Amino acid sequence: LDTLTPEQDAKVAQLRCRFAAELTRYPELNTKWHLLRFCRARQFDMKKVELMFDKFIKWRDTKDMARIASRDFGDYANLIACHETGRYGVDKFGRPAIIERVGLSKTKEIMNSNDTNTIEDYFIQMYERNLFIEFPLASVAAGKRIEHTFLIIDLKSVNVGKIFDSKFKDFLKFVAVMSQDYY
Repeated sequence: LDTLTPEQDAKVAQLRCRFAAELTRYPELNTKWHLLRFCRARQFDMKKVELMFDKFIKWRDTKDMARIASRDFGDYANLIACHETGRYGVDKFGRPAIIERVGLSKTKEIMNSNDTNTIEDYFIQMYERNLFIEFPLASVAAGKRIEHTFLIIDLKSVNVGKIFDSKFKDFLKFVAVMSQDYY
């Protein structure tokens, strides 16, 4: 936060002012830290920043974030058992390191034995955990702002047929859109 120029700082304040009403509904987002990530994601182009943030708020409104946050991890037992992923410390820059073992994940079972809401809720909880728990802790440990993860996608044992499965493509599309547009 200390590296912002006065112009960038003013744009963060402009975003806060523009979305004051929305930020009263989501006070956890009403920090320079969270507003800055939208500004940086769109290189401080305020039309693009405001469009992205507005879309994010509207999406949050449709998701009932309080319900998702209150879900117990036991609700995801089947999904966790089939999804080969894990967090493994931090990389040399202090970013949380995540390994996705795509070839060992049982995506058909994930898609067939969990409804869409359960899958979405799980990934939303993971992204929210990054934002509100892992990034702040990693930032303290690194002594600098950390706002990204280091993702390793292990394709060992990937079945080419799995990649072209429509349910798997839907799954990847959902995760890609959510991570790109909202997190």
